[in-house]
Amino acid sequence: MATDTILLCCATCGRSINYPRHVDRTIPKEIVKIVQGKCDQCWDGDFDGEDWFDAEGRHWMPLPEPPALSATDVRRKGNDR
Repeated sequence: MATDTILLCCATCGRSINYPRHVDRTIPKEIVKIVQGKCDQCWDGDFDGEDWFDAEGRHWMPLPEPPALSATDVRRKGNDR
């Protein structure tokens, strides 16, 4: 069930806000809640993760960034031809 907003929650202080879904269309429509390690008021410069949840409370994993290729990987790939 898609809604117009996603509930963003801070795991540190418990603060929450409704985030307009149209701002980030890459978030799957099934996601209704995102729990972040720290909100803008708690942030201390450290990178924290986030957990995504659907309407049934099931945990979704955000898609990770693909790893960058090293120079060795690039050379190996070139030799595969």
